[in-house]
Amino acid sequence: MDISLNQIITINPATGEEIATFSTMDKNQVFDLVGKSKKSISPEWKKDYEKRRSYIYNLVEYLKKNKTKLAKVATTEMGKPLKESIGRG
Repeated sequence: MDISLNQIITINPATGEEIATFSTMDKNQVFDLVGKSKKSISPEWKKDYEKRRSYIYNLVEYLKKNKTKLAKVATTEMGKPLKESIGRG
């Protein structure tokens, strides 16, 4: 495994298996993305409570529906027991 300062490697702590590799960003790239994100929020979005509420509700439903699948990802990436990754609820 080559180690680079330009990459972040996710490793399963239980097996040592490499799961994924991500490129890093410098400070300017991060600030650029944050600026683009801020500009993408329209005035209508800020005023439309029901639309925002709907998105959050849909996100919560997605998380509930995919709880086991997401817990398996957390277990693989963090080495936590599956039961602990699923948690309560």
